[in-house]
Amino acid sequence: MLSCDVLGSPQVLHLQSSGQYLTVSKGGTVGLRDREDMSLLHTHRLQNSTVSPKDLWVTDVVLLHNVHKIAVSFTSKEVVFYDILSRQDFKSKYKLQTIGWIPLTRTWPSSPSETLEDR
Repeated sequence: MLSCDVLGSPQVLHLQSSGQYLTVSKGGTVGLRDREDMSLLHTHRLQNSTVSPKDLWVTDVVLLHNVHKIAVSFTSKEVVFYDILSRQDFKSKYKLQTIGWIPLTRTWPSSPSETLEDR
Protein backbone atom coordinates (compact mmCIF):
# COMPACT_ATOMS: atom_id res chain seq x y z
CA MET A 1 0.00 0.00 0.00
CA LEU A 2 1.24 3.47 -0.82
CA SER A 3 1.28 5.89 2.07
CA CYS A 4 -0.26 9.34 1.86
CA ASP A 5 -1.97 11.95 3.98
CA VAL A 6 -5.26 13.80 3.53
CA LEU A 7 -3.68 16.19 1.01
CA GLY A 8 -1.75 13.49 -0.86
CA SER A 9 -2.37 11.43 -3.96
CA PRO A 10 -4.84 8.54 -4.16
CA GLN A 11 -4.15 5.38 -2.18
CA VAL A 12 -3.53 2.20 -4.19
CA LEU A 13 -4.53 -1.16 -2.71
CA HIS A 14 -3.79 -4.55 -4.28
CA LEU A 15 -6.63 -7.09 -4.10
CA GLN A 16 -4.79 -10.38 -3.74
CA SER A 17 -7.80 -12.54 -4.62
CA SER A 18 -8.39 -11.00 -8.06
CA GLY A 19 -5.07 -9.31 -8.74
CA GLN A 20 -6.91 -6.06 -9.42
CA TYR A 21 -6.25 -2.74 -7.72
CA LEU A 22 -8.43 -0.32 -5.77
CA THR A 23 -7.66 3.38 -5.71
CA VAL A 24 -9.23 5.71 -3.15
CA SER A 25 -9.01 9.47 -3.58
CA LYS A 26 -9.09 12.09 -0.83
CA GLY A 27 -12.56 13.07 -2.05
CA GLY A 28 -13.93 9.56 -1.53
CA THR A 29 -13.94 8.15 -5.05
CA VAL A 30 -13.07 4.45 -5.27
CA GLY A 31 -11.73 3.12 -8.55
CA LEU A 32 -11.39 -0.54 -9.50
CA ARG A 33 -8.43 -0.99 -11.85
CA ASP A 34 -7.29 -3.75 -14.18
CA ARG A 35 -4.42 -5.91 -12.95
CA GLU A 36 -2.56 -5.78 -16.29
CA ASP A 37 -2.56 -2.15 -17.37
CA MET A 38 -4.22 -0.34 -14.41
CA SER A 39 -7.02 0.87 -16.71
CA LEU A 40 -10.09 2.07 -14.83
CA LEU A 41 -12.86 -0.55 -14.83
CA HIS A 42 -15.38 1.03 -12.44
CA THR A 43 -15.72 4.01 -10.10
CA HIS A 44 -17.92 4.60 -7.10
CA ARG A 45 -18.32 7.57 -4.77
CA LEU A 46 -18.25 6.55 -1.09
CA GLN A 47 -21.32 7.61 0.85
CA ASN A 48 -21.35 8.76 4.45
CA SER A 49 -24.67 9.53 6.12
CA THR A 50 -23.23 12.13 8.50
CA VAL A 51 -21.36 14.29 5.99
CA SER A 52 -22.43 15.80 2.69
CA PRO A 53 -20.40 14.57 -0.30
CA LYS A 54 -18.74 17.95 -0.79
CA ASP A 55 -17.39 17.86 2.78
CA LEU A 56 -16.22 14.23 2.69
CA TRP A 57 -12.43 13.98 3.03
CA VAL A 58 -10.57 10.68 3.31
CA THR A 59 -7.54 10.68 5.61
CA ASP A 60 -6.49 7.05 5.13
CA VAL A 61 -7.66 3.67 3.89
CA VAL A 62 -6.51 0.17 4.70
CA LEU A 63 -7.40 -3.15 3.10
CA LEU A 64 -8.66 -5.82 5.50
CA HIS A 65 -8.22 -8.60 2.94
CA ASN A 66 -8.97 -11.46 5.31
CA VAL A 67 -12.50 -10.10 5.97
CA HIS A 68 -13.06 -8.58 2.48
CA LYS A 69 -13.45 -5.00 3.69
CA ILE A 70 -11.72 -1.65 3.47
CA ALA A 71 -11.55 0.66 6.47
CA VAL A 72 -11.74 4.32 5.49
CA SER A 73 -11.10 7.15 7.92
CA PHE A 74 -12.55 10.60 7.36
CA THR A 75 -11.95 14.11 8.68
CA SER A 76 -15.45 13.83 10.16
CA LYS A 77 -13.84 11.78 12.97
CA GLU A 78 -15.22 8.49 11.69
CA VAL A 79 -13.92 5.17 10.42
CA VAL A 80 -16.28 3.40 8.04
CA PHE A 81 -15.91 -0.23 6.95
CA TYR A 82 -17.04 -1.02 3.40
CA ASP A 83 -17.63 -4.46 1.90
CA ILE A 84 -15.38 -4.97 -1.14
CA LEU A 85 -17.18 -8.13 -2.26
CA SER A 86 -20.05 -5.93 -3.46
CA ARG A 87 -17.77 -3.90 -5.74
CA GLN A 88 -20.64 -2.28 -7.58
CA ASP A 89 -21.85 -0.26 -4.61
CA PHE A 90 -19.30 -0.61 -1.77
CA LYS A 91 -21.93 -0.88 0.94
CA SER A 92 -21.09 0.53 4.35
CA LYS A 93 -21.12 -2.32 6.88
CA TYR A 94 -19.90 -0.72 10.10
CA LYS A 95 -19.07 2.74 11.37
CA LEU A 96 -17.06 4.03 14.32
CA GLN A 97 -18.38 7.49 15.20
CA THR A 98 -17.84 10.24 17.75
CA ILE A 99 -14.13 9.58 17.90
CA GLY A 100 -12.50 12.44 19.80
CA TRP A 101 -9.84 12.96 17.13
CA ILE A 102 -9.36 12.69 13.38
CA PRO A 103 -7.81 9.29 12.50
CA LEU A 104 -4.92 10.04 10.15
CA THR A 105 -3.34 6.64 9.58
CA ARG A 106 -3.91 2.99 10.42
CA THR A 107 -2.35 -0.38 9.81
CA TRP A 108 -3.66 -3.92 9.56
CA PRO A 109 -1.72 -7.21 9.58
CA SER A 110 -1.31 -8.49 6.03
CA SER A 111 -1.58 -12.13 7.05
CA PRO A 112 -3.35 -13.98 9.88
CA SER A 113 0.00 -14.92 11.46
CA GLU A 114 1.38 -11.36 11.38
CA THR A 115 0.73 -9.02 14.31
CA LEU A 116 0.84 -5.24 14.42
CA GLU A 117 4.07 -5.49 16.43
CA ASP A 118 5.72 -7.24 13.43
CA ARG A 119 5.46 -4.05 11.37
